[in-house]
Amino acid sequence: MGKRIAALLMSLCLLAGCSSDAAPSPSREATATLDWFVDFSWFTAAWGENHVTQAITQQTGTEVVFSSPVGNENETLDAMLQGERLPDLITLGWWMPQVGELIESGRVYPLEELAQRYAPEFFEAASPEVLDWYRQDDGQVYCYPSASSSPAAYADGDIAPSNQTFLVRKDLYEALGSPDMTTPEGFADALRRAKETFPTVNGYPLLTMGCGEFNERGCSSFSEHLRDLLALPQERDGQAVDWQTDPEYITWLKTFRELIAEGTIGPNILLDKRQQVSEKLLRGQYFCLIYQWSDMEAEQRQLYYENPKGSYIAVDGPKNSAGDNHALSGVGMNGWTVTFITRDCRDPEKAIELMSFLMSEEGQKLTALGVEGLDYNWEDGVAVPSQEAENLLRQDYPAYVATIGADNNYWMLLDNTIQSQWQTASDPALEQLRAWALSYTVDNTPYEVAFPPASEAEIINQRAEQLWGETLPRLLLAASEEEFDRLISQYVEQRAQLGWDKLQQAKTQQYEINKERLAVIASQQGGEA
Repeated sequence: MGKRIAALLMSLCLLAGCSSDAAPSPSREATATLDWFVDFSWFTAAWGENHVTQAITQQTGTEVVFSSPVGNENETLDAMLQGERLPDLITLGWWMPQVGELIESGRVYPLEELAQRYAPEFFEAASPEVLDWYRQDDGQVYCYPSASSSPAAYADGDIAPSNQTFLVRKDLYEALGSPDMTTPEGFADALRRAKETFPTVNGYPLLTMGCGEFNERGCSSFSEHLRDLLALPQERDGQAVDWQTDPEYITWLKTFRELIAEGTIGPNILLDKRQQVSEKLLRGQYFCLIYQWSDMEAEQRQLYYENPKGSYIAVDGPKNSAGDNHALSGVGMNGWTVTFITRDCRDPEKAIELMSFLMSEEGQKLTALGVEGLDYNWEDGVAVPSQEAENLLRQDYPAYVATIGADNNYWMLLDNTIQSQWQTASDPALEQLRAWALSYTVDNTPYEVAFPPASEAEIINQRAEQLWGETLPRLLLAASEEEFDRLISQYVEQRAQLGWDKLQQAKTQQYEINKERLAVIASQQGGEA
């Protein structure tokens, strides 16, 4: 609390007399309406019909009209930035190049400036460490993240588990004798036996493996997710590592290629979008998945409460040849997404008040648990859902979202550190997945890099990512190992022509900068402890 009050006083001192560029307050209305763009095509949350959003409107006098991309997220966002008017608020991934573009274009407000004028409670809700991490060279903070975790949070264990998991369908896995799937040989044998033993499940063809959807950057399940399962380093001897050509990684890609070529893994794995994966999860069609457990909570709950044995559990999956433990990326200082208030905002006062409320402990309880006394009650210090809420959570999650809207469905300013302060009734459908992922979660903040817009490193990085997005499917669909080797060699050559060595140097430099900044934050936290 002392740090947050100190940050408030410091920010007020810094910002005093600097509000000439702040937005004028429009005439007050009983309720203001704000447009909020969330740059994820799967985001479909509505406003005003459920308990959570009704309570937020009552508390803040603000209603929200959400929008999200219909097609390609990058293209939608780029087209929006080229338009004359931006939405009132924008939420996008912290790693997106448009983050820097929004700041450099001058089309977003400094948040502390708005807060100093309209919402001093912002400084009480905001983390000083997060503000320092996102402070730009001009001394301003233009966005605030969701799910940010500091070095102190990792040291104290007050963190959310990584969302990365290796999942298996419990009954099928145990029927095969709970095979060891940590080696390429054991993995391949388990999938072949599953296909032979269970040709159909619940009246549908068995799918031996599932993953996240492929896009223009490839597929995270076969890229960063697999890298972390294999515990491959991103730095060695002070230099950025090329993990894409690590022999351990190549061995596993070749294993997947072989299984696809022989028909053990079906080609749909490269084609299915998130909605199709969801439908197949609900039918229990997958034997195993490299997947984010947080993206299948609703499906897991429905499967578990219908038949726990037919639901999914997390087990140790692909490992390196030394058998090292998984090293799964957790959320670090960058968090997951960042939210801006644009200079086109019709009511910046209401926007910063809304953000401040959602960031506060009261707002965090509301978005996580619902309305106290209606959706949950405290029993011996534990937040226990109401009977209605529990029934909907277990039996009809879409109805839970539509009626109650809690469970962090409005996650844009989620604060794991605040939410870790209270106990909630455990959910047996998700408890094992969370515990497994948490046991392997590590802080990879030093290796999270975003380059300045239009910089040489950013241009090379975007082109290299696009090249990988084109190459990865070809590697997995290669007809032979010889073709695979030819394709990977071709990729390395093309990557070099793009300026890969310069990109690796830029990453190395950014790693060092990140470490220095983290050390400063850690020393400040330690000094005040």
